[in-house]
Amino acid sequence: MTEYRFVESGMEFIFDESDCFHIERSETYREMSGGVKVCEAVVWNRNRILFIEAKSSFPKPGSQENFQQNLSVVCEKFLHSVLLYAGLAVGRPYSRASTLPVNLSVKALKTSPMIFYLIINGFKEEWIVNIHDAVNKKCAALKKVFKIDYITVINDRTARKYGLIL
Repeated sequence: MTEYRFVESGMEFIFDESDCFHIERSETYREMSGGVKVCEAVVWNRNRILFIEAKSSFPKPGSQENFQQNLSVVCEKFLHSVLLYAGLAVGRPYSRASTLPVNLSVKALKTSPMIFYLIINGFKEEWIVNIHDAVNKKCAALKKVFKIDYITVINDRTARKYGLIL
């Protein structure tokens, strides 16, 4: 097993290199000029496809404009990430097509459960519930269209328990 490590929003992620597509640093994404936002990584984990977005902060639901704007950005990142991943999996003719790890093949895309994680570093548990509900409401169409099993918001402590960060 070759480890692939990266740090994002003050959290260290570690996955098997053959299971992690660091979409944010992929050649395909870097080649695109503006207007496309992606999450940090797409990861094969326990026969599931995980989309991971990491944040060092997030506004509380009380700050409506900033909260809604941040929700929109997160949902846009999830949408663009699944579209780019699907495009690569089915072999769309990108000018710089990144190679996906073997476990994130088109077969995985067709049959594996998809789980989206928004991980907010240092966030209190009691703040997460409202953000979780709002993200799921905002991304409801995405969940339906791609048959996403769930979208969840967690903090660094929970991410550590799940084995997503060190």
